[in-house]
Amino acid sequence: MDGRIINLEARRIDLAGKIELPKLERFGFSQEDVKGLIGQIAEIVNDPERYIDHGGVGTVYEVTDNVCVKVLEPRHESSVAHLMDLGRPVDVEVGIQRSICHVEVAGVRAPWVYGYIKGDGKEVKSTIIMERLDAVNLQHILNGTEQFPEGYDAQVFVDALEEYLDHIHEKFGIVHGDLEPRNVMVDKKTGLPRLIDFGRSHIVSSHNNTQRQSLIDQDNEQFSDIFEKLLGNIEI
Repeated sequence: MDGRIINLEARRIDLAGKIELPKLERFGFSQEDVKGLIGQIAEIVNDPERYIDHGGVGTVYEVTDNVCVKVLEPRHESSVAHLMDLGRPVDVEVGIQRSICHVEVAGVRAPWVYGYIKGDGKEVKSTIIMERLDAVNLQHILNGTEQFPEGYDAQVFVDALEEYLDHIHEKFGIVHGDLEPRNVMVDKKTGLPRLIDFGRSHIVSSHNNTQRQSLIDQDNEQFSDIFEKLLGNIEI
């Protein structure tokens, strides 16, 4: 197996046991460590009780109460890759999410990222190791399969999400790029948004003003769609 651990910002990990939240300490992992980690992830993926949810290109599995893995399909190695919207390679996706996961604005944030495995396009799939949120997917709520958490307030929710988006646009030059309800979680304790899946995100600080504003406008339009869907859900 040729998968690689690029960086793992956590204490020494045994995926079968307790995983502590990151202390921003860096550890070197040998190839044997990596193979063991890949093997443990394979066991998790093959356990149906570990399944949490899936999106267009990734499936999420539980590791512990506060850690999960997102296993990505090898889109970039596909023979029809040129026909797809591939999104970002795993290292870019993780880099963008890691750059803002420490940021909380109006109670809104993204999950912590602990590290990732870069797949080989064959036996080993790219995998992101990250915080498991205690939250409900907004799309599931809108579909009627889940309920809003107690204490959820629609106006507070959308105002907080808007403030968070403005902050990451202006201060970090990051545009989410796929701001659909399926990529927004609702925290069970606070009722506030948690933004997930940065696989189609952009760093726009290096773009010219026209390109930059166009991408920001895309985020803002998708935010407006979420706002309208939430209002419609309330009115019903």
